[in-house]
Amino acid sequence: MNVGRPIRLFAAAAAGLALATATTRAAVITLDGATRTDNGNGTYSYTTWKPILAPSSWTYRTTDGYLYDPNADQQTGQADSDFAGSSTLPSFFVQTGTINGVEVIAMRVIFNVYDTNIATAKYTGNPVNVRVGIDANMDGKLDLYMGPNFQSGAAGVAFQLPGTGANTSPSTTSTSTVFYPDSTAGTLGGGTSPAFSASNFSYVSLSTANAATYYPGWTTQLYGTTADPDGMMSWAIPLADVNKALAEAAIADTGNPTLAGTSISASSFLLWVAFTATQNNSVNQDAYGITKNDTQTTRWDAFTSYMDANGRPVPEPATYGMCLGGALGAFLLFRRRPASTGAA
Repeated sequence: MNVGRPIRLFAAAAAGLALATATTRAAVITLDGATRTDNGNGTYSYTTWKPILAPSSWTYRTTDGYLYDPNADQQTGQADSDFAGSSTLPSFFVQTGTINGVEVIAMRVIFNVYDTNIATAKYTGNPVNVRVGIDANMDGKLDLYMGPNFQSGAAGVAFQLPGTGANTSPSTTSTSTVFYPDSTAGTLGGGTSPAFSASNFSYVSLSTANAATYYPGWTTQLYGTTADPDGMMSWAIPLADVNKALAEAAIADTGNPTLAGTSISASSFLLWVAFTATQNNSVNQDAYGITKNDTQTTRWDAFTSYMDANGRPVPEPATYGMCLGGALGAFLLFRRRPASTGAA
């Protein structure tokens, strides 16, 4: 499924959608806050963190439409790098809102095993290298990667550029330069990665003892026979810095001309993907939503759906018409009428 072409119509419909979403207020984000709400009747709702949507035909899709990742399917034997989850428990989420008055995009993933080295900020050995990739111009190719960086001299939240591959499927995705943008147009990097703090990073041990607090209904996931607590990792990046990074990615990726001038907002529809790796230049552990035995050339947009950070999917084609109609109606309603000449 390649949704790139029909979505070209979306730009014109955006004005209509904006009318419906203009009153949405940004929530204040707590990075270690609850993943979902217990409705008290055996059901749950995702009121802050929004699970990633899955196409209706995809194998690893919960009954309520969310993508999940099969257990114990990463490729290097590191359980702390394996996305946890089940057919009722998604473990990759996003949300937008504010932290300390700054508008951010926040991401959350849950792993099969909690890594005490990460928790104690030692980052020894080979800690999980997790990245979220986004397709911002809706052409099916990932444009930018972001996530916690444990493998450099100054640990913190960082970005990475796409590698030289097609970046349209797990087997064609690679990552390149680790950077953080500055405010100088036309240059790559130059900024300093924000160090980990309570305002941009959280790593919580998720166990049977505290699951009801952090993720009501969560069942601790086994990695083989391992019953260790799971690791719930969340991080946030200022939206303004994401847009600066996209601008720099467009400069670096001359083969992606439609990326130039692309920026995102809290209501932008993006393709969201997540993966783990042992290094900063490869994708060799776990891709969220597909197993290691599945065809790794399967396109990301075949098993991950475009959505905004409020959990809304890309409108169906029929909705485009309604949005365009609403926008046109508003234009006609508010268009200045010709001045009266006073003629009888």
